[in-house]
Amino acid sequence: GRETEKNVTADDYDYYKQLFETSGCSICNAKFAYDNLPSLDRQDNELPHTKENCLPACVSCNTAHANRDPKITSLHSKKRQWSCSGISQREYCSLYPSSYSSIKNENIPYTDHRMYMAGRSRFYSEKPYVIKNYIDQRQDIFVAKVKGYFPKSEYNNLLPLPPIFRNIEIENKEEVIGEYMYSQAQKHSLPMTKKDRKLTTLVDTNGQYMVFNNYYLWFLIDLGFIITDYKAITVFEKNTAYEPFVRTMTNLRIQAILVGSTKEKFYKLIINSSYGYDTLNTEKFGKIKMLDKADTFIAQHHPNHMGTKRISATTFAVQLRPKRAT
Repeated sequence: GRETEKNVTADDYDYYKQLFETSGCSICNAKFAYDNLPSLDRQDNELPHTKENCLPACVSCNTAHANRDPKITSLHSKKRQWSCSGISQREYCSLYPSSYSSIKNENIPYTDHRMYMAGRSRFYSEKPYVIKNYIDQRQDIFVAKVKGYFPKSEYNNLLPLPPIFRNIEIENKEEVIGEYMYSQAQKHSLPMTKKDRKLTTLVDTNGQYMVFNNYYLWFLIDLGFIITDYKAITVFEKNTAYEPFVRTMTNLRIQAILVGSTKEKFYKLIINSSYGYDTLNTEKFGKIKMLDKADTFIAQHHPNHMGTKRISATTFAVQLRPKRAT
């Protein structure tokens, strides 16, 4: 086996903590963050995990890099970064509302190469054959409630970015969270009897009916998603009134960029705000916990405490200071 005497150990914690804070991924150059965790990538798999043989890398890049094919590695490393804009062919950091403007783009594979905003509701149905028919035709705008999963044969392709994003309740059981996480929770005496709500990524609908819009569902199906049950569907008219407005504002923004005018930010704000307040990226992410009297007393002395609301005689909703999206 490989030599292990010079392997990275817990004593190297301070060294790597500083390294992760001051450097980026050695493969894609991305900065490390809570949503882009670091790992150590061995440069030579025949050598052990020593400081000289390990470079910092994103977890997703490290997983892809194991393939050792530079083209495949490059593809997988960029897949997460462009996972959204690759579907709609729009640059989501600046003009992402235009992705639903119904502007034609040959690279959009759905609804006549356009992505539409939903208009007024046409009808609602709970008949499975009706739901399946609208999903299979790929012509109309809808939201559907279904159950489904990805087959295990697709897991290797999906692990860098499981495509189903959901905020769900998770039971703290060994068969749900895994043997390692369960043992760590028990080791640190964490409460295991209550459910936790977590934003997570999945490769199935967790045995529940979940709601997807038509573009999201078609994208999942193209990745190999298999629908096992149909619950309901609401079909909408296609809203095309947004297209001329987006074209006008986009052209004005391009002209402002060409002459170096700061008005380009103004036109960007107009487009984003017209699509909805959520697109302004001012959402605050707070933490609200349901606590008993004793834990509420402790939380109220925390520097991030913002407020407390009584829910019942023994239960309080405690809000901690939010983090602003950047």
